[in-house]
Amino acid sequence: NKIVVDHYPKLEDNVPYIFVSTHGFVDDSVANLATIDRNAYLLFGTTDQLEVNPITYAAWANGFIYVNREDREHRKSAIDKMLRVLNNGNSVLIFPEGGFNNTENLLVQKLFASPYILAKQTGIKVVPIAPFYEYGSDTIYMNAGEPVDLSLFDDKREALDHLRDLLATLVYENIEKHSTPILRCELGSDPRMDFMEQRKNEYLKTKWTKDVWDEELTIYQDEQDREYNSVMESMDKINVTKDN
Repeated sequence: NKIVVDHYPKLEDNVPYIFVSTHGFVDDSVANLATIDRNAYLLFGTTDQLEVNPITYAAWANGFIYVNREDREHRKSAIDKMLRVLNNGNSVLIFPEGGFNNTENLLVQKLFASPYILAKQTGIKVVPIAPFYEYGSDTIYMNAGEPVDLSLFDDKREALDHLRDLLATLVYENIEKHSTPILRCELGSDPRMDFMEQRKNEYLKTKWTKDVWDEELTIYQDEQDREYNSVMESMDKINVTKDN
């Protein structure tokens, strides 16, 4: 795919940044690394591809930090590794949504906390980026916002909501500018299934060697999400009979 950069901010030379990107298609990591104007260590959490995909060696040569997303302690250790990179004058690239955004309606999913933790401990600014790719297209569009200082926020959730809103604005600009409009009457009988079929085909661009979905579908869940999921799991176990 060719990469078109719609907007990229004027960044200071020889200064590290925390690049934070939305996550939704196979090539968004490569597109980000090709767009960013300096070396950035990618936070890499795809274990299967790390083990079997030779292209991963290119990421290793560029510099990346591996994280096992299913291991809480491993996720915590990744913070220390990113701090070491930043404190040595290099940048990092994070996808704080975790897994791909597979929702039809959320422009950006809830964010993991690492951008705020890193910014708070280093004072380094965060650069939001929103790649855009329409399934079947030959072009990726890159839309990067101005650097933001998350260290000014005392409340973690407020800071992450602010960052999410900045990212969502970039995503919406992408949709307005580059998406192909479709009329409601042109939708199929099951738009949800059509959407998920596209998402499945996007995943299958990568050759997986084992069941990876517990890791690849990792998303941030707060207390409300966990409570909701617990209720739904309990309902699934209810055995309704004529006697109860």
